[in-house]
Amino acid sequence: MTFYYPYIKERYKSLFIDTLVIVGLMVLISIILSFFNEVAVEVKIACTSLLFLYEPICISVGATIGQASNKIRVRNNTNPTKKLNIFLALWRTAIKYVLGIISILFIHGNQKRRAIHDYLANSVVISLDAIHFEPEKEISVDADENVNTEKENDTYF
Repeated sequence: MTFYYPYIKERYKSLFIDTLVIVGLMVLISIILSFFNEVAVEVKIACTSLLFLYEPICISVGATIGQASNKIRVRNNTNPTKKLNIFLALWRTAIKYVLGIISILFIHGNQKRRAIHDYLANSVVISLDAIHFEPEKEISVDADENVNTEKENDTYF
């Protein structure tokens, strides 16, 4: 089975959508809690914890909303047909939050486009289709006019 690995652009789009979802949930929780006169600290902690558990729970079950909309999935690196268990998903998310953008900068340094948090959690991000790949372009020179023209080759990586 062939697996395709998304470029950083798709991963950022997914992260952006997931950030909007989390902010939306924060606003919704704040509105709901504002209807009560006094809210126990434990309830506030539980609601905040649920926001941090959004990504690991979604990854272990299938995909976050951002990943689903961009047709990418986080899977086990050893066997990409298997989902991550909740513990690896929690570990991956914790490392991702701690390292932030530093982790993502390493995507271009390897063939599977794995970030630091992917290496430490033995995970890989795969694409469900091959549309993330651009066709190779051949540049030809017209001998009469010395004009460069680009010609697309229909083959994909």
